[in-house]
Amino acid sequence: MGISPLNPTFETASPRFQLDAAVAEYAEILRKHYWALEGSMEDVRAVAGQVSGLLPGDRDVTEFLQLVTQAAGLASQK
Repeated sequence: MGISPLNPTFETASPRFQLDAAVAEYAEILRKHYWALEGSMEDVRAVAGQVSGLLPGDRDVTEFLQLVTQAAGLASQK
């Protein structure tokens, strides 16, 4: 049996893929795009936090997590 190039779940995908997906979801939520209507900043923050643990010390991940945390706080104030 050969090795599949596809991961069976999002959680088993590479941390960079997970980060890219979180960044894309973040952008779509900010745009209030149709495809992100059921998404939330809390979901994005959870993924960013998980990726932060997988890529410790990565400044891009740390900065993104801070941005998402700020955006989540602002969204909860509305």
